[in-house]
Amino acid sequence: MTLVSTAEFVQHRREAGRSPSGLPLTIHRPLAACRGTVVLVPGWSGPRSGPADILVFLASEFARAGWLAVRFDLLGRGDASGEFKDCDLDRMIGAAVEVAQTKASGSALFVLGMCSGGNVALAAACSDALRAKNIGVIALSTLPFQPARSTQFEQRRRLEEHQAVRRQGPQPRHMAAADQRRG
Repeated sequence: MTLVSTAEFVQHRREAGRSPSGLPLTIHRPLAACRGTVVLVPGWSGPRSGPADILVFLASEFARAGWLAVRFDLLGRGDASGEFKDCDLDRMIGAAVEVAQTKASGSALFVLGMCSGGNVALAAACSDALRAKNIGVIALSTLPFQPARSTQFEQRRRLEEHQAVRRQGPQPRHMAAADQRRG
């Protein structure tokens, strides 16, 4: 038996539930006809509410505008069980695909990701499972995937910073003293 709690808001209805794999999720349903679905993916360490509840706000606004909006917690984050360390990018992508496949309603589907969730959204949209759908990606505050930085990269970066400081000439005494304290 699945317990689903609901709450009526002026412009939409909010439901709490779980994905097929057991991830906690919140569905924001429009009260009028549904135009499509937006799946909201949190960042690497964040819960489904997002920083400062921004994903709650966005989901509510999408629902008010006629879109079904689904927020979910990733393994080991928010209300989800499991260990934080056990959730890598592949699992994040799999969770986004699962939620999109099982909760999508309407003809259009968007996957919105915040921070590293934007990379997850892009990868989910490119997955074989979602490729045939009419899908779009919204990436907020997202940097592209980057390779790990090597020791040589960091040494080169510090040398370039040092050379740039030397080209600027002598610093006022109070700035030089502050630089010496920082090491």
